[in-house]
Amino acid sequence: RSFSTKLGIETKVKPDFRIMFLKMVIIFALAMLKKLLIIIFIVFPGVLAVGQETFSHKMALSAGIHRGFLIAHRPMIVPLQQKHITGLEANLVIKPDGSKQWHKVYGFPEMGLSLLIWDLGNNNQLGTGVSLIPYLDFPLAKGKKTRFDLKFGWGIGYVEKTFDSDENYKNVAIGSHLNCALILQPH
Repeated sequence: RSFSTKLGIETKVKPDFRIMFLKMVIIFALAMLKKLLIIIFIVFPGVLAVGQETFSHKMALSAGIHRGFLIAHRPMIVPLQQKHITGLEANLVIKPDGSKQWHKVYGFPEMGLSLLIWDLGNNNQLGTGVSLIPYLDFPLAKGKKTRFDLKFGWGIGYVEKTFDSDENYKNVAIGSHLNCALILQPH
């Protein structure tokens, strides 16, 4: 690049490749950080708060908040997308005491019952949902200060608003009030 000074002398300026390289690295890092955060929020969607133990040394209560979104896997689902889905979770957690052989084999998984209440993000067509799900929470990896678990269970769900050809024809996703409810939550 060249430019003129006040004296009319033209000077050649060499581009500083170190600065250009540093700018490219920063732009790349920010783009990758954004993608990493999106992946983290998809894989680890819930925030779980565990309260102090209650009842006995084998039982506890916990609660959580979940945020998500409806993925339009077909064009007819797009009208159902209005805002994010929000859920509240309450758990009764039963901790194994080691009296059964399978407790040790599977790393002392916690058992429990989850009650989830969902705002499905579209009150006119979808309404709210409620589910009751018994689950097992398997420890997959344990460190000195960290754990990585997988919560898995299935139960029953109730969705407030279903498809109706006259009243709710845009809700092509939900055909019945009673549904199967699943949990597959790495945390």
